Amino acid sequence: MRVCVCVQEQREKLHNYLTTKAGEEPRMVILLNDNEEPSNIYIVADKLEICHLPPVIDSAILVLLGVYFVMNLDFPSYCAQILGLVQHHCLCVDFPEPKRKTGFNTLIQLVQ
Repeated sequence: MRVCVCVQEQREKLHNYLTTKAGEEPRMVILLNDNEEPSNIYIVADKLEICHLPPVIDSAILVLLGVYFVMNLDFPSYCAQILGLVQHHCLCVDFPEPKRKTGFNTLIQLVQ
């Protein structure tokens, strides 16, 4: 299964989630501490660990979106609607009509 956000509790398996293939789209990896709170956040893609961030989820989501813009990528279909919503709501950058699915405009109205 492909994901754009991965939450990992076991530090031993972290390397598996930080390793990406060439051309693989960006994703966020969140490492939890013993209290199940974020302790580290990583943005990875295209065989790279792009950045290691403090454990602030909302800032990390904006960095993840920024990586898509910097790399000039389209959002993958499995998470395009939620990333499009965040793009529209947080960055005030319109998510193009042709990429919107049924109900996207209703979802925008619900979060405003």
